[in-house]
Amino acid sequence: MLPALGLIRRNAWNFHASIICKNSSGALFDGDWHGKLWDGGSITSKPKVSPRMVMRGRRYDVKSSVVHSLTPMIRGTLLVLTSPRKADKSHWITEHIKEDFLTRINGHVVASSMVDCAAMNPGIYDSKNFTPIHPKDTEGQVLEITNKHHTLEEWEDFINKYAGGSRLPYNRNVKLQAMLDFLLGSKVQFTKGITDIRFRPNWHRSRLVQSFINYVLNDPRNSEILQPTLKKYVNYLGLVHDPSEVIRIYKHIKDRPIFSAFLAMELCESLKNSKHLDTVLEISRHNVTHYKAWDGTKKISEVYGKTLHHIAECALRNNKFELAINIVSVLLKKAYCGTPIRTSLLERFLTTFGYSEDEEIWRRNRQVVENIFNVMAQWQGHVSGQESMDNIVHWFQSIENEQWKFAEMDVTTLKTPQCPITGLDLIPSKLTPSEFDVLKGIVLQVIMRKLFQNLHVETMSKNRGTFPYTTSVHNFLEYIMEHGPFDVVIDGLNVVYLGSNNRNDRIERFDNGFRELYKVVKLLKSKSRKDIKILIPLRDHMQKTGEKFRNLMDISNVHMFYVGNHISDDSVLLYASICSGPHCYFLSRDLFRDYKQFVHDHLGPDSAELFYKYQRSRQIKVYERRKGHLSIGRPNAVDSRIQKNGDVWHFPYKTKGDAGNYARQWLCIHKTGDRSARKGSKVEKN
Repeated sequence: MLPALGLIRRNAWNFHASIICKNSSGALFDGDWHGKLWDGGSITSKPKVSPRMVMRGRRYDVKSSVVHSLTPMIRGTLLVLTSPRKADKSHWITEHIKEDFLTRINGHVVASSMVDCAAMNPGIYDSKNFTPIHPKDTEGQVLEITNKHHTLEEWEDFINKYAGGSRLPYNRNVKLQAMLDFLLGSKVQFTKGITDIRFRPNWHRSRLVQSFINYVLNDPRNSEILQPTLKKYVNYLGLVHDPSEVIRIYKHIKDRPIFSAFLAMELCESLKNSKHLDTVLEISRHNVTHYKAWDGTKKISEVYGKTLHHIAECALRNNKFELAINIVSVLLKKAYCGTPIRTSLLERFLTTFGYSEDEEIWRRNRQVVENIFNVMAQWQGHVSGQESMDNIVHWFQSIENEQWKFAEMDVTTLKTPQCPITGLDLIPSKLTPSEFDVLKGIVLQVIMRKLFQNLHVETMSKNRGTFPYTTSVHNFLEYIMEHGPFDVVIDGLNVVYLGSNNRNDRIERFDNGFRELYKVVKLLKSKSRKDIKILIPLRDHMQKTGEKFRNLMDISNVHMFYVGNHISDDSVLLYASICSGPHCYFLSRDLFRDYKQFVHDHLGPDSAELFYKYQRSRQIKVYERRKGHLSIGRPNAVDSRIQKNGDVWHFPYKTKGDAGNYARQWLCIHKTGDRSARKGSKVEKN
């Protein structure tokens, strides 16, 4: 039962769970539920409606979820799909297109790009008769495509004529994608009154569409640019749930050079709700090869992480629980490119390991979920958003014979690390003296290794194996020893570059950035009760502008130091902060993902966790609340990660306004009438 506490939202928690259930024959199928969990835990559900589904009070069209359509951007040609069969004629379209257009058509009109554009962009066209407002549309040519199988040469002729009436040079890639969007009716909001032949079941298997896909795959003129069009088609196949066609496409291209990690990710996503786990694993092995070849490239890492999400969802769908649990643990530990575990995967995971009346199964499920919460606490720290938090609440609320209460709290208002709901002690954000000694003794070595990491490849060969900028680094270390410790170290490059005009190659391009830096310094000074000492590391190429603004600042205890242009400014920032002692803060909008991974790879998970905690406790950020007005955030008194004390859970979850690793909103989950929670109880470190 949801509690009537002052800190909880008045509205009930919304839930939308994709559940796995069995029909009378025992076969697995997906059911989509939508409802609100009210007192007593009852769920008001709506059954799945295909091809349209009701989701969160809005009609959801399967075809409208395809990635954005390129058809509207092609000017100079009106695409018209016709059929020799009168039964295929769309009376709704012919009634809303003027006669002068119909006179150019030979067959019966089935679909028109003009009507598609009107449905997607009602402001561009007259709503009554869909007369195009743009002159280029009326003066352009009409390209009629008959609903039948076309040869490669016929499709080549269509593509060459497409956009022939436009003055704009559309490349082949764009025209292929736009043609596919038209054939599939991408982004067209089909309704009972507005429909055509493309809304028929299995339309993508028609002779027309299949002949176009055959042209895209087999015409040698498309070999270098067919990947974006194929990705769109595979995405569409996932939405209409046709795994056999996805597998056909995969077998056709798996040995061709165009089969990239990005295309492999799309194939895995389209198969994640199918029974073809073996095929998904086979595709992913190809993706792993690409990932290793491009290791360190952020985009490839992100693609590999998404592919792992799809494998885990498919494993859960096929009851391969051990594989799914291992992948979820890897995703939480690795956190590829800082991307948290996706809501869809967490939703399916919690549903699969939800409450069961079988005591043995429930004991196993509970242990699995709580272990994942512990891994999430250690590596991801917080819940990634409101929707994921809803899924966790749903999991707790579904447990029979256990009355759980839920209460929200804003940890930015807490002055001491203590829960205002239960009175329990929470893990503080500050490092203990012994933890800081370990951080200073071990992590600093890794940070200094990172300082030179990018130098030996780019510049050491030019300098015959010697480290460049040795003098600059030596001078910086001496400066820290002579003028430190500091109270705040500002990431000068981070602040200046965010406010600079990068299009201006002259020195003046930094002027706006240094004005922002001046505002930040003034704001820090105004927030402090004492005259804090501030260090701002910058690079040599900024020295001329920096010295000009330094004279204008006229603020005491502000130190600027310039290091070599190829030295890692983040290493300089972190080194100066740690050397200044446990009281020193550092200001930056950077998430330092590469440093987290670097410390983990060289020192192991324990040292990495120590570095994460230091970052969470000492990093402050600057926000632009409205144009020209800045505000400074401060670290929370509580360590921003999931915490457990007996039967009491505290979940930090990120909302839209939160940035980086910090979650302002927390949810306290505890049992009704639980007397075990007492003020001063020790918190379990997950």
